Amino acid sequence: MKKRTLIYLVMLVLLSFAVSASVSIEGVADKYNLGDIVEITGYVSEESDYTGLFRLSFICGNDSIALPAISLNLKGGELKRFPDDFAIPELRISSMMEGTCSVNGVFVSGNLSDEGSSSDFQVTKELVGSFSLGKDNLQLGEGLILGGNVYKLNGLKTEGSAEIYLNSDETGRFLIDIGAIKEGVLDYKYIVKNLPATSYNVEVFINDIYGNRQLFSEIGSFNVLNELGLEISLSNANPLPGGKLKVVGTISTASGIGFGEGKVSVKVDGEEVVVFDSDAEIEYNYDVAEDMKTGEHIIKLEVEDEFGNTGSQEASFSVMPIVKELNVDFESFDVAPGGKLVITPILLDQAGDLVGDRVSVEVYDTKNEIVFKKVATAGELVEVILKENALPGEWTLKSESSNFKKDFKFNVVRVSKIKAELDNQTLIITNIGNVDYDRPIEIKIGEEITLVKKEALKPKEHFKVYLDEEAVSGVYTVSVLSAEDPNVFEGIQVYGKPHYDLTVFYWIIIIVIVLLLIFLVKHKKKHHMKVRKRDESERKKGEEDGKNFRKKKKERKPGWTKEDAVKDFRERIKKDMEKSSINLQRQKFSKSAGYVTLEKKEEKPWRTERVRDEPWRKKEEKKEDKKENSNNKGGVNLFSMFD
Repeated sequence: MKKRTLIYLVMLVLLSFAVSASVSIEGVADKYNLGDIVEITGYVSEESDYTGLFRLSFICGNDSIALPAISLNLKGGELKRFPDDFAIPELRISSMMEGTCSVNGVFVSGNLSDEGSSSDFQVTKELVGSFSLGKDNLQLGEGLILGGNVYKLNGLKTEGSAEIYLNSDETGRFLIDIGAIKEGVLDYKYIVKNLPATSYNVEVFINDIYGNRQLFSEIGSFNVLNELGLEISLSNANPLPGGKLKVVGTISTASGIGFGEGKVSVKVDGEEVVVFDSDAEIEYNYDVAEDMKTGEHIIKLEVEDEFGNTGSQEASFSVMPIVKELNVDFESFDVAPGGKLVITPILLDQAGDLVGDRVSVEVYDTKNEIVFKKVATAGELVEVILKENALPGEWTLKSESSNFKKDFKFNVVRVSKIKAELDNQTLIITNIGNVDYDRPIEIKIGEEITLVKKEALKPKEHFKVYLDEEAVSGVYTVSVLSAEDPNVFEGIQVYGKPHYDLTVFYWIIIIVIVLLLIFLVKHKKKHHMKVRKRDESERKKGEEDGKNFRKKKKERKPGWTKEDAVKDFRERIKKDMEKSSINLQRQKFSKSAGYVTLEKKEEKPWRTERVRDEPWRKKEEKKEDKKENSNNKGGVNLFSMFD
């Protein structure tokens, strides 16, 4: 039993192989785009009668996309073709398909399943297109015209969008717009604006309605021009401050398409003064400022339109100076005699800047006498060297230019100063100030000799001190001491009076004086004795004369009158006087015989080149005269004692 059952099963299997079905698919292309319809032909045949379902599918790798199934009745040995004998569903490539695909057909009837496949084909998103550009050079504001046709691989036109890109080395790739593709045609115009002036490549990225896409990067290139030509002219190249300057200009484009309208900016020396709208013809009146600087200035016009085209042009003009002020800059308003008056004449224009015109400068002293005159350039440093005896007080500086005159005051200070110079053996002291020097001047020669000069010296006046007459030979430090800085001369060799050792001489004089004093004391005692004896003798004689007079009075002759008595008295007085005169002459003779006259040592006068004698020297001479007179008086009394 079991054996029989096994035999039946084997027979059924063999029978199934004996009954065969056939499915054939043909007509596929090599490539398809998304959205394409795959048109195929084929047939289904069976050896026996069957009723089943016929299903077509897209097989892409491991993915399968099935289409609707078709009910199909087959007679044994009958061959049914599609799409002639029966219709099949539309085979459209979907966006889910990509890569290598095939069409698979399956007929299923009960346990019967028969299938067939087409050859492989490629599903791609590639598109085909051709494009053109209008111009190679475009001025900003002109239109970029882009035309083209886009096809699928099967040659059919497609529809979709076109992303338009510009690409340059300077900017990189950037999207400018998205255009439409209708019935496979791209017709696009883009107004170029606000782009840097450079060369651009045009790239188009196509997306059709089915999802096919393609980048077309070698369409073409064009150059962007953004320059505007600008020509300007000025009505006056040398305006005056406060005047007017007319500016006229013309604007043109580099491509020659003509200029519409734009903004015009006017800058003077880099500073914007006005902005206005203008067409291709510019006209503007510029007001020159009252205080505008003298010299060259730059006026610049800058133009920009709405598309980004720019242009500029500049011209120069020179403002003429107008002198507004004359001044003199003093380094100091107080100047010492012998010093420098340093000034700078200044001429200022309308902007307060220096004008290099000529300026006359004159300097007058306190007596209104001109001491300096020069024509200098404004800004030039002028030095006026004053004399050492320049008068102190307020001086005047007069300045004059072509249109201005102005006086200035400055002060010459009072200077009381001396200068000491040594010329060999002569010390020269000069008043180098500008006023009388009336202060004491002390002159020291070494440590022992001091001279004082008290008389005033007029400016430039001097006196001399002859060192060889004031000091003995030797090396000295000579100092001139005044209220100002002392003048000291060290190591001065003086060849003057000979130097003696007076020590022994002084001792001899002292001894003589002592002996003389002793002699005088003794002599004085003798003299007093003589005087006393003489006085006693005279007293006695007087008493005797009185007695005689009284006696004679008593013995007066009878009949004498008063007149006779007076006459007698006069005669006796006369006789006494004659006796006294004779004694006096004898006394003088004896004194002159013993008198030794001491000659007054002749003093050399204080030598100076001035006519006046110095008071301090006169005082010294008066002292010498008093001393000499004293010596003379003493000499008479002294030497008369040796008789």
